Amino acid sequence: MEMVRVKTGIVELDKMLCGGFMERDAVLVAGSAGTGKSTLAVQYLVNGITQFGEKGIYVTFEQLPDQIYRDAKNFSWDLRAMEAENKFRMICTSPNLLLESNGGEHILDMPIREVQPRRIVIDSLSHLEMFIEKSDLRKEAYRLIMYLKSKGLSSILTWESGQMNGEPFR
Repeated sequence: MEMVRVKTGIVELDKMLCGGFMERDAVLVAGSAGTGKSTLAVQYLVNGITQFGEKGIYVTFEQLPDQIYRDAKNFSWDLRAMEAENKFRMICTSPNLLLESNGGEHILDMPIREVQPRRIVIDSLSHLEMFIEKSDLRKEAYRLIMYLKSKGLSSILTWESGQMNGEPFR
């Protein structure tokens, strides 16, 4: 049985990953501020759209959409055009809203129905710490990941670590 891979469209990364991420996997990209986590995540979505015909959703808790659109423009990625073609959706929300479900309806249910993505990015899971007890963080992250997998999505989730050079990553 052949395992389906989701290519990132970044040649050397796909080569290193033996063809890409496993389909429906949730991949955590962790690093300090400014290391390129968000850029990698947006590139994963853009390449999905432009190279593989796979629509995507970008969920952000920190940056305002205008900043993300502007930064993407610097790489010649026209997210607004992709959004106008219903290939891309940007969702700027609060982590606590992502964790809630109103009467069984999750905040991502409607955008997923409308866009029908294969890829999703959650930027950044570390913001969950502001809204839930540290002891519940793993459980809530697991619940979110299982929700994404149940929707058939291959996801990248970012985590901002306060890691300093030479310190081990927790």
